[in-house]
Amino acid sequence: MSVSIANYLVAFLKKRVAVCECNGSRDFIKAKDKLVGMDWHGDNTLSFSYGGCDYYPKGAVNEMDINAENYHIVIKDFGTDGVIKDDFLRCDHKMIVSSLYPWMSKKLETFYDKADSYAGSDTWLYVLAGSHEQIKAERKKHSIYAVVRPYIENPLVIDSGLVDFFEALF
Repeated sequence: MSVSIANYLVAFLKKRVAVCECNGSRDFIKAKDKLVGMDWHGDNTLSFSYGGCDYYPKGAVNEMDINAENYHIVIKDFGTDGVIKDDFLRCDHKMIVSSLYPWMSKKLETFYDKADSYAGSDTWLYVLAGSHEQIKAERKKHSIYAVVRPYIENPLVIDSGLVDFFEALF
């Protein structure tokens, strides 16, 4: 989701965007390997640029250096460990992307319990995979602001449905 959001912000809102991987998944390194030869710009360092967005895999550079760059927006992808990190709490806009799939429900319930103890958590945006009925039930049960997460086949391609979705969010 972070890659799709970044691509939308660059392509449609003309923002300078960095995406920082703040978890140990190493997904950005895997993505970089796949993008080599397509339209890849970068050097042999761990960070790379693609489609007008800069990507910083975990450990590529000190996060404070990323924040000091001249970006309009820095997206911090915290992964799926369910821990509410201080860095997340310092962000201007807080978005939690998850799902209501049965294998994720326990982790999401634990996250809700933790989130309730933070001031302002009622303003956080939850982007959840699930049916409209499920999302409506989650809103009511947890008093959260939640929207249905669209299916994204390729995060590098922003189709008209995603444009509509992101316009509604931003």
